[in-house]
Amino acid sequence: MKSCIRPLALVSTSLLLINWGSGDTNVDGRAKPTINFYGTIQDNTAAIFNAENITIGGQFRQISVHPLPQLDIKNADYDPTINTALLDFAEIATIQVPNPHTTYTFKGRNYIMIQVVSNDQAETTNNYIIELTKKVFCDQMNGAGPLERELKFIAVEKISFEGYKDQAPVAAPAPKKYKALMVPSQPRATKSA
Repeated sequence: MKSCIRPLALVSTSLLLINWGSGDTNVDGRAKPTINFYGTIQDNTAAIFNAENITIGGQFRQISVHPLPQLDIKNADYDPTINTALLDFAEIATIQVPNPHTTYTFKGRNYIMIQVVSNDQAETTNNYIIELTKKVFCDQMNGAGPLERELKFIAVEKISFEGYKDQAPVAAPAPKKYKALMVPSQPRATKSA
C-alpha cells in the first residue's frame, strides 16, 4: 500500500504544477459590442457619467421587453412573454427607470418598469417591463481610461443615447516570438572502413 501512495502523490503534484503554470492570465475584460452606443448614464447615486459600449444583457438590438400589463391583470399567473417588443438602441433617445424600487412578479419571475423615449420628433414614450435580472453594461469614460461598469436596473435612473459608431478594429496580437534552442553540435560518428 505504501508503495502506491508515493507514485500517486508524485503524479498528483505534477498535474497540479502543470495546471498552475498553464493558467490563462488574459485580463482583457468582457467582449465589446460590434457597434459602440455612447451617451450618459445617471445612476441611483445621482452621479452622471459618460458611457460607451452601452448594452443591456450584452445586446444593443433585439432586446426583449414586454408592454406593462393593465392593472386588472397584474397577477402572478399572467405571462408577460405572450406580448413582446424588441428594442433597438438606434431608435431610442432615453431609457428611464421611474420607480426603481417597484417590481412586478409574474410566473415566478421579477420585472421592473422602464420608460422608453423614441428618438423621433414626437418623442414617443412607451412603458415596458424588463426582467429584473437584466443588467446594463458599459464603459465609464474617464481620463485614466475606460472603467467597466455593470448596473442592475434598480441602480439606473436614466440612460441617454447620444449616438453610435462602429468599433475601431482591434489590431491582431503580434505573433509570439520563440527563442531558438541552441544545441551544441556533436561530431558525427563515422564508420571506419
